[in-house]
Amino acid sequence: MKNFNKYQAISMLAIVMSCGFIACNDDDENYEAPTESKITLGNTGLRVSQVGSTVFEFEKGKLVEFGYYDDYEDRWVVSDNSTKMHFGYSESKYYTSADITNISYNKNGYVTSFKMRWIESYSNGEEEENDSYKCSYDSDGHLTKITCSWSGYYDDYGERIKFSGSSTQNITWKNGRIIYSKYDGTEKEDGEIYKWGDTYDFSYDGDVTKNPLLQPSRALEYTFQLDDLSELVYIGYFGVGSSYFPSSCKREEYEEGDYDDYYDEWENNYTVSLNSDNTINRENYDYYYEYVNSSSKTRAPQVIVSESTERPKTPTIHSNRHHGRKHRVNK
Repeated sequence: MKNFNKYQAISMLAIVMSCGFIACNDDDENYEAPTESKITLGNTGLRVSQVGSTVFEFEKGKLVEFGYYDDYEDRWVVSDNSTKMHFGYSESKYYTSADITNISYNKNGYVTSFKMRWIESYSNGEEEENDSYKCSYDSDGHLTKITCSWSGYYDDYGERIKFSGSSTQNITWKNGRIIYSKYDGTEKEDGEIYKWGDTYDFSYDGDVTKNPLLQPSRALEYTFQLDDLSELVYIGYFGVGSSYFPSSCKREEYEEGDYDDYYDEWENNYTVSLNSDNTINRENYDYYYEYVNSSSKTRAPQVIVSESTERPKTPTIHSNRHHGRKHRVNK
């Protein structure tokens, strides 16, 4: 892995997580992971410590752990100057082990690439997959493109099936607002070709709320297809948020080459309330945000999570792919 160059302009780093966000187009260069000054929100001196049921914990300004709020075993552990992350989960003879490595950042602290390897055991054998992600940003710090390629195998009643594929997601912004996203994926599995994808069409109807801090919101985390790292959207690892919070999003989803072709569409509505300092207080009535002062605490306070807040899958790996095909059914 390439060595990271130290980026010493602390004053500039502080601006990165404010409404200024320094422009950057050199996505291929490697820099240090975001420090405390970049994770804080503008001049509030605050950083996000919990969103819904997900907590973020820091030591000396660096992210060290994130995951489900009341289960320390159900978390990703960050190491090696934020260039590696590990997740391990086991129950009886079943287990899941995942590693994210080669995490690269641009000079604004946004992730530009990473690799993921995971192994999962189940009753009929095991499954392994290796992924490679790349991310691009515009001059205003918006995430505009995510590409992923992968390969692996799974055991299906004594037979080992190999698969490989790739995907591209393009995100469109206009006047600082997220407008549209299009995702398409293709996979070759056991000689068969599968295709799937989705689109997100955002609307700003009625009295929409301005986002002075450009704080990333749930709408972005929900849209960016980054597997488990999507949770880091909330703390600024994947660019800035929309200048206004969208009021709704129409989503269309398709799949081809499975047992039957599939198509569906639905609409998500978003509501948001802000604190007096313009940080997000909550979204959709029950999705609360918590913060800690960067100079005093490193651990998120334990708060009551709404009963309607769903616990995430353990883990949410390979959420972009496979879509319940035959090797998932046979588990």
